[in-house]
Amino acid sequence: MFSSQASAHIVKQIFLSLEQPGHDWKIKSTFDAAFALPEFRNDASTPQPKRQWLVHLNAEEHARLRKETEAYLRQTLTFTHGDQTIPYQITFPDYDTTPPNFPKMLNGGAYLTIYLTGKTPLDQGGDFKIHVQSGPQPDFVIASGSQDDRQYHVVKPGDEASLFTTSATTTEVTTTQGSLWDILKMGYTHVIPLGLDHLLFILALFLMSRQWRPLLSQSLTFTLAHSITLGLAASGIFQVSQWSGAWLIEPLIALSIAFVAIENVFIKKSSPHRLAVVFCFGLVHGLGFAGSLATALDQGSHNSLIALALANLGVELAQVTILGVAWILTLVWWKKPIYEKFRITTSLVIAAIGLFWVVQRLS
Repeated sequence: MFSSQASAHIVKQIFLSLEQPGHDWKIKSTFDAAFALPEFRNDASTPQPKRQWLVHLNAEEHARLRKETEAYLRQTLTFTHGDQTIPYQITFPDYDTTPPNFPKMLNGGAYLTIYLTGKTPLDQGGDFKIHVQSGPQPDFVIASGSQDDRQYHVVKPGDEASLFTTSATTTEVTTTQGSLWDILKMGYTHVIPLGLDHLLFILALFLMSRQWRPLLSQSLTFTLAHSITLGLAASGIFQVSQWSGAWLIEPLIALSIAFVAIENVFIKKSSPHRLAVVFCFGLVHGLGFAGSLATALDQGSHNSLIALALANLGVELAQVTILGVAWILTLVWWKKPIYEKFRITTSLVIAAIGLFWVVQRLS
């Protein structure tokens, strides 16, 4: 009944925002529909549904989508206040209109807006916590705090985080401080181990030249470009989601991998031309990253800008890790004749994967 024509997809994070702490609490989620259905959720090679797929579901399919999403969330998330488990309600505001008004994301993917709401005891103080069940769940990224001082919690499967604290004697609510360093780790894991396309792009750069100066120049150029578009998109200045051609971002990322890999076959030395190519493709990759990260960041907040910087720093550290590992693994034999054959063959394999993804993501 359900089908999708899109690229292979792994849900890396599910984003939540604590919109209203206190006795009547409210949490908003921008929920990836690829994690709503069991047949999608349990297969890492599942195509990512596109928004158009979601829009064209019939009434029966929409009802099943909501039912499965609610079942998954109730199985995965538990909320406690002090030593008491707090029941909660799940609503789908996108369905308040006819036809439903689903979010328009940068990557063109299918997402649902979901509200989780509940009440904490008025006469009981304590920490309000979210608990994520152990298992193959993605990380849950939760934004909390005031608009001018946003905090971010990254809760992994099997872990918990305190979101706010209430007092038994007053109506005072204190939002718990989250760790912005979790965002740095999120940027790192965006590449290692979750970002196969990003990883192949960096390996293709390595196969052009094994010397550290051009490698670091390309890596930093890529991150600079990546940061520019990610910052513009996440801040709302660059409204890619309103661009009719936004669906081309993912195919262009795949094409960038194939392009730099094919260049390796014909060019053996880095040049300013290569830096220009890397910069242009970095702009595209930044839009792809914004498709996920921007949902977690509130526009204009001081801490959002810090979070963006830390996320990009995490990406750069991951890139340097890839380059360092590749450099060490080729340390003994890179001057031998077989290395040139390996360089060309591996570049062609990466190019083939990139071209395959281009076709897959355009279909």
